[in-house]
Amino acid sequence: MKIQFVPYEDGTKQIAVKGVTNLLALDFVKPKPIGQILPDWFKHLPAFKDRPLTPGEETAKACRPLHEYLHYGYMLPLWADYIFEKDKSGQNIVAISKTSYGEHPSGQTGYVLEDTDKFQGLAVKFINPWIIKTPPGYSCLFMAPFYNFEERF
Repeated sequence: MKIQFVPYEDGTKQIAVKGVTNLLALDFVKPKPIGQILPDWFKHLPAFKDRPLTPGEETAKACRPLHEYLHYGYMLPLWADYIFEKDKSGQNIVAISKTSYGEHPSGQTGYVLEDTDKFQGLAVKFINPWIIKTPPGYSCLFMAPFYNFEERF
């Protein structure tokens, strides 16, 4: 099975930041097999607790389904810097490029996301700079990496 990541707009975008024109180098944020970006806790975990090759002494590292969870798929690193703030109008999203994100207003989501103190009634979407080509019959599922316990959010 061959999956291709083709840069949208020939791999470069001209973006303005405070009057300066920059070039977004997509090589810097090129998708990688997720198995190349294992979480530190898993990298340092021994396969056995105390006695190697003793039944019942295995750690999560010996778990085949967990191994597959952490090794199969691709990581698309975030290609732009974002700042999410709540202002008087309900939200403010700042990105290097205003074409790096979009939104689905509540009318597009069946009003499942209501305007509250916590939510602004819209779903934010990140505009991917890659065209992902998969074999016929395959599709893509975008989600946070499994067992990468992100502390920032």
